[in-house]
Amino acid sequence: FVHLKCPEEEVERRMAGDARFRSDKLQSVEYYRELRNLGAFEYPGLPDIGPMIDTSELRPNQAAQRIVDYWKLPPLRA
Repeated sequence: FVHLKCPEEEVERRMAGDARFRSDKLQSVEYYRELRNLGAFEYPGLPDIGPMIDTSELRPNQAAQRIVDYWKLPPLRA
């Protein structure tokens, strides 16, 4: 398991980015907050057997590379 975390402020900041618009991801901070307050993002805890990665200052490929490195997986393809 890999636990990805990101501060709420950064999650909300990213919602306004072009990448979210192009990928058809959730873009409304208000709707995100509503979903969060309803418990939509609450999950049971993960087993403590893998890394915790703070993605707030990482690009997706950097987070992926940390997972590859941690689990000693084959190299990522470009």
